[in-house]
Amino acid sequence: MSMYKGQQRFTKEQVIFTAQVIICAAIDRVESCVPNCTPANEWESRGDELRAYISGATETAGMGLAVLYAQLSGDGLGISDAIAIIGLDKELDHFIDARILDENYPEPDSRKLAEAFVNKAWPGPWFADV
Repeated sequence: MSMYKGQQRFTKEQVIFTAQVIICAAIDRVESCVPNCTPANEWESRGDELRAYISGATETAGMGLAVLYAQLSGDGLGISDAIAIIGLDKELDHFIDARILDENYPEPDSRKLAEAFVNKAWPGPWFADV
């Protein structure tokens, strides 16, 4: 049973926005774990601990995306499937590795990732405005 009690389907933009909020939260958690000032030697000494933290942030985002999909579509989507659809784990791993080498490396584009998630999870004319 859906938590959403509205009488109208969401627009595509509303679902993209909601997915983007979820993805932004994960990026923010990961970025706070590896701030610009994290020296490479500290990363090496705390790597397993930090990777576990990053994995938790990624899986939490996957859970949020999976719940969003399930609540709006009435169908199931696994956490790992939600992550894999857009390669969120790979995207965040690349971000971390690049940020350690270049403190000005930009964070992943949450809008682009959210659009990819919505376009791949809902490929048909599901939305109120499509």
